[in-house]
Amino acid sequence: RGTRPVLFVSKAEGDALFGSIASGAAVRVVVGPTVGGAPTAGFMPGSGITVHGMSPELSGAAAKKSYPGLFLTAGWVEASDERDVLFVCFPSLSEIRLYDISNPMVDITRLGRIEAACSRDSHHDYRILDYKDKDGRYTTILVDPADKGNKLYYYDTQDPSRPTALFSIHANWEAGEDGLGQMRPGGPGGRYHFITWHCSSIYCEGKQGDALYILDSKAPQDSPKVIDLPMLSQGSFSRDVACDDGVCLVSLAWGG
Repeated sequence: RGTRPVLFVSKAEGDALFGSIASGAAVRVVVGPTVGGAPTAGFMPGSGITVHGMSPELSGAAAKKSYPGLFLTAGWVEASDERDVLFVCFPSLSEIRLYDISNPMVDITRLGRIEAACSRDSHHDYRILDYKDKDGRYTTILVDPADKGNKLYYYDTQDPSRPTALFSIHANWEAGEDGLGQMRPGGPGGRYHFITWHCSSIYCEGKQGDALYILDSKAPQDSPKVIDLPMLSQGSFSRDVACDDGVCLVSLAWGG
């Protein structure tokens, strides 16, 4: 680990700095995270998050609020379908932070964090699945968060300020390390979790992607139920799935 600070300056600044040091003058270097100055008109910071109000009662400046200092570059941002909690992935920190978004036009506050490698490079449209377990406690599933290993990580997030790891499932039903697709709730009360596969028979041996896998949230570590999709043509796979209490729609990749 380096023990000396490194300062990047222009050649002109460097020449002036060394000239001052050589002359014996007292030199004081000040380095900060920002450069002073007024932003140009219309400037929008690339960090943090902006909330847009969708209510017709909101207009003008009241229709949005920005939080440029909330966080820097994020891998992905995803809100829970079950409660007012926002999950934000920070790949460089190997952590996922939880934020309170119950009143985002007033304030967004940080609740807690999950130490977990995460990546924005994946075919997953959804990286988390939030639900209540059989005891009524909030549980959060991280769906293959690092985009490697086909892993499902379960956390007790009843208290979002103190997430607790429960267990993990290796979804190796069709491949060991890659190909896990979407994971979405469905059935009565969202009890069942439907999982697709994104590794088609063109690229993988066998019939990868030709079935849906279903986990029961009341017994998630049991073997999944399987629904075969014999209508798929060679090379196609079940791309996305969306369900309500009784019906699921599955979109197929070029399989009709």
